[in-house]
Amino acid sequence: MTDHDDEERSQVQFAAELVEAAARLLSRAQQDIAVADYCDREQHYGEGAARRLQTVERCQEAITALQRACNRLIPPAPAADESAGVERPYWISWWHNARENGAFELSSPWWISGGMRGGEETICAAVRATSPAHARAIIRRSHDRENVRLEWRFVEARPLDWVPFSDRFPRRNWMQWPEAACPGSPPDSLPVEGS
Repeated sequence: MTDHDDEERSQVQFAAELVEAAARLLSRAQQDIAVADYCDREQHYGEGAARRLQTVERCQEAITALQRACNRLIPPAPAADESAGVERPYWISWWHNARENGAFELSSPWWISGGMRGGEETICAAVRATSPAHARAIIRRSHDRENVRLEWRFVEARPLDWVPFSDRFPRRNWMQWPEAACPGSPPDSLPVEGS
């Protein structure tokens, strides 16, 4: 079984779970609106309005989460030389929830690029892979837990000589990245923080 087969099966399962989640959301919204209507009939107008507002806010949060999750189902554009199996740099990002997914260990460069509510962080990483699916598999295998479910933000193929380090994403001593990707630059010329 290939990573592609696993990815496809995972996407089908994930799509089914999204449909179930949407059905639960709709059922809960219908219940909340029925309670709000009851409050209005019983002349508890403030309570009914508050219940409706709470329902709208909950639905908006759930829709945002579903939209983010649906991004996983959109296949990325293939890299130009993916069919040749050429290893190239990929810039990849995902939402990481340490409570749900556990820790991960990746020797290639990665950074926490932002945070979200509920303890999630956005992670950006540079990996060398032969395809977007291979890049995602590298990230999945770096996690301590098996069958980790990640919400991908993006997976972008980069030029063969691309270097991920910048002011926003500084190089650290532990980060492993091919020095050949920095033509004409000795390793000591790249900025290294945390020395």
